Amino acid sequence: MKRTHVLSWVSLVALCLARGSGEAQTLTVTNNLVLWLKADTLSLSEGQAVSAWADSSGSGNHTSQGTLSNQPVFHASLFNGLPGVTFDGTSDWLGLTRVSLPGGLSYMAVFRTTSTDSTRGYDLNAPLTLIGDHTGNIQNGFGVGAGRGEYNNFTGANHRLTGATVVNDGLPQVLALTHGSNAPGPIHMYVKGVLDGSTNSAYSSTFIGFDRIGGGVSITPCCVGTEDLFQGDVAEVLIYSTVLSASERQDAHEYLVAKYALPEPGSLSLVVLALFALRTKFRASSGNRG
Repeated sequence: MKRTHVLSWVSLVALCLARGSGEAQTLTVTNNLVLWLKADTLSLSEGQAVSAWADSSGSGNHTSQGTLSNQPVFHASLFNGLPGVTFDGTSDWLGLTRVSLPGGLSYMAVFRTTSTDSTRGYDLNAPLTLIGDHTGNIQNGFGVGAGRGEYNNFTGANHRLTGATVVNDGLPQVLALTHGSNAPGPIHMYVKGVLDGSTNSAYSSTFIGFDRIGGGVSITPCCVGTEDLFQGDVAEVLIYSTVLSASERQDAHEYLVAKYALPEPGSLSLVVLALFALRTKFRASSGNRG
């Protein structure tokens, strides 16, 4: 009987550690998906510059960078043995024809960074911009600031949501955000699938959109250059032209967790509890001998 209990706890530990490895790695939430960048679709060699990153959503919103010195770099094994694209934080960014998001939005990105940058050239950019807009219609920006998720929205003045969780620890992160077009403009940020911050900010259906990956607007001169560049590695970016439901967002999150073998909050706690219980079992077993 004791052996059976021990095996059960060992099995639980193994299940926690292996969580995601056997789950489906197919994205099922594809309605209203307007941009889907996957590093594993790039047919490039290790260390090769990324001049174009095709959109896998079917919307045709392909990204590109024609200037060699501004091209990020492809690496074949950055996330669970899968590729990633490295942005240097100095000159690298990708552009595309501006996509408007009149009916709300959902952003998701798998990345890693160690940057502590908290300064920005323009108030609507995150210091490390993941999804940005460099046009005169700029209304919002999304990325990382001072090591936490950040989203900015213009409502006559800038309205900023900063997450509570540190995401610049050099480990792979899933950062997500939704912004509803319905009043009062609910905004929710998620780290590793867990709510990390919320606020309300009026949604401009006329102006909100994006045309940059890895950078935001430069205002010197206005709306010509790109700055507040992302520094780190990016594996995947998902942008939806609507607010995903809780179940849709969770399904998309689980797809990313499974694909990149990412830890989830609670998994480590379960492992610790299982190991503690296993140690207790061993101690009880030892104390009953003789």
